[in-house]
Amino acid sequence: MIRPARITWAAAVLLFGSGIALTLGIFAFSVPGADRTISIVAVVIGAWGIVTGTGLFRLWHWARISALIAGGLSAYVGFVLTPVFPFLQIPVPPDLQEQMTTEAATEIAMRIKIVVMIVFLLSGAIGFWWAYLFSSSTIKELFGRSAMTRSRPFKFSVVGCYFVLTAIFGIWSLWQGVRHRPPIMMEFGSLLVGWSAMVVRASYIAVQLFLGGGLLRGGEHSRRFAIYYLLFECLDVFVFLLRPGREARITAYHDMLAASRPTFEMYLSTASWSHYMRALSIEWAIFALIAIWFLARQDNRPDPARSR
Repeated sequence: MIRPARITWAAAVLLFGSGIALTLGIFAFSVPGADRTISIVAVVIGAWGIVTGTGLFRLWHWARISALIAGGLSAYVGFVLTPVFPFLQIPVPPDLQEQMTTEAATEIAMRIKIVVMIVFLLSGAIGFWWAYLFSSSTIKELFGRSAMTRSRPFKFSVVGCYFVLTAIFGIWSLWQGVRHRPPIMMEFGSLLVGWSAMVVRASYIAVQLFLGGGLLRGGEHSRRFAIYYLLFECLDVFVFLLRPGREARITAYHDMLAASRPTFEMYLSTASWSHYMRALSIEWAIFALIAIWFLARQDNRPDPARSR
């Protein structure tokens, strides 16, 4: 079977990026004082990408599923993390502080931020393209899936994956809160600490997994409940942005995070944390409104054009 050029390009890009990730992860193990968790994650991602890229070249069925997962993760991480970089503070290494002026350090930091933002935006765009590419009926047939298999609209797959990935990162956030103590989160402009934060976070995770799994299975009830949940998210954002006393609560939130995570304040000041939370909230609200429009304007029936 002839492999389309777009599959070849996707596999080549994946192998190239995974090779870089694997190399950097291995190199990071030799850096004194480096976070070993980041090194392990980089090595795992690099190895996973290399195996998946090889499978794409050979048109193995599981490689398409793996590429869909990789694409979804790349798009989610790329678009969610991009808003934080303009507000990050990049500390100057101690051995360079006496050799650089404040203006020079600020200019270098700005260039680094711009480069990193471009990289993450490209990563998000490529991930979204992969998700679209490997969910098309033509590519499914190429990788051995029957053309008669029921196919859901791509828009519904995107929203379903968003819920599942948000739940996965919520589990990670919950674990980090348990590790560093106390768990902290902000909902409807209120600061939740300890057990209240854990219960609310766990409830969100359960709902997001339920809705995401239902949309990916094509459940009509999940579509309607997803619209209600997204409206709830929009209400959360509007209350957070408009409720009086927001800055005082954000300052308390920042101080509690800084107290439990020693390096947090080094990269995000109180003002930067406030700007980031507002930017991310607006981004979430925009996505939620777009997702509501997609879910409300079309029912969850298979697309005949994609099923042929």
